[in-house]
Amino acid sequence: ALLIQHLISFSRLADNPENKSDQKKDAFTNLEEAIKKFLELLPFNKQAFGINTTRREVGDLAREIVVRCHARAAVQAEFPDRGIDIAKKLFGFIAERGEKNPLATADVLFWASHSGLADICNAVPESLQKTFEDQSLTLYAVASCEQANGNDILATEMAGRAFALSSDKTDQQMLAAIRLDHWGLIDWADREYQRVVASPKLSAQQIIPLSIQWAELLNDFDRCEEASAVLEKMLNGSHGTVQNIRIMDSLGYSKEALTARQKYFVSRGAQGDGNRDRERKDLDEALKEYPEEIDTLIAYYHFPEISAVDRSRVVTLIKKALRKLQQRIDQEPDAANPYNEYAWLVANTEGDLARATRYSKRSLELDFDSASFLDTLAHCYAADENSAEAIRCQVVALRKDPGSNTIKKNLQKFLTMRE
Repeated sequence: ALLIQHLISFSRLADNPENKSDQKKDAFTNLEEAIKKFLELLPFNKQAFGINTTRREVGDLAREIVVRCHARAAVQAEFPDRGIDIAKKLFGFIAERGEKNPLATADVLFWASHSGLADICNAVPESLQKTFEDQSLTLYAVASCEQANGNDILATEMAGRAFALSSDKTDQQMLAAIRLDHWGLIDWADREYQRVVASPKLSAQQIIPLSIQWAELLNDFDRCEEASAVLEKMLNGSHGTVQNIRIMDSLGYSKEALTARQKYFVSRGAQGDGNRDRERKDLDEALKEYPEEIDTLIAYYHFPEISAVDRSRVVTLIKKALRKLQQRIDQEPDAANPYNEYAWLVANTEGDLARATRYSKRSLELDFDSASFLDTLAHCYAADENSAEAIRCQVVALRKDPGSNTIKKNLQKFLTMRE
């Protein structure tokens, strides 16, 4: 309780740009004292945290969480060197031997590069440095730190070596694509996705979800035409003699929904080019394929200078989509996605905002770790003109998904609400 109290007190001071540097530093000193007491009194016994999650002891896991908070607080208090010293303790939680050793090292380095602590790449213990040249993900993580420090040429060279390092290791390629995606390293992730989805070693059941994830990453960074091309190739492709659309059904994907999504990406590309006529045509085609494509409905609802007739039509489609989502909620009350989709559609168009906010909170009860769901709740608060709660939720969403370009842009949008 003492630690949380001081952490909240520090956050309130440090997150407010109007507070002076001395105030932040004093609050950080108080926080450090609370952390010291917490670590001295840490009450956890030695035990496995869970065979399917991590084999680290509960005490070590708690210490790691506190160390990460402590290091980031030091950066916020304008003590970067102190932050590095604190963050170096994280390497002590990584076993020197073990299968997950390289992954844990990479995770610390990726996190540090996004937390203002990129210099930690120069303080990795020798026992862990050996993974730099034999594990592509760890080398990518070091490259990320160099990139954060402005050493772009070195970062690019390291990323190139990381790419070559796993040229014959499909499992490492998949892992690299997914983790680089998570940290928003778009160019490196894009290159890995290209290689993975073309691999003859993977089944269509693996390639289809990866292609969808790849397309969404490209869309997130406004590379919409590329995103559209990825989905179009997947929709029209085959694996051996079996068409992908047949396998999609078995995986629970709707051909109509994905085709509409592909058309939506095309419309975003047209919008970026300033071609409103083509954008409108693409939105119409998307809704023709799948009238419940939520982002298409939102884009159509906000289309500039839309006629009264077209506005009435899209509102009717929105209401129909909400009714179908409500039916899914009634049929599957423990499924998180329908609650989130209902809330997202209302928050960005019109409808029962109070219900949407309740549904958004319910989705987080069912899947508390989703950055996307937090983004939705932030939009619900923003629609209700509650900028403080919108910003709070969006900050947490960004911490959970630090590489999301959309979440970053939305946070900036909500911050302007305070002005």
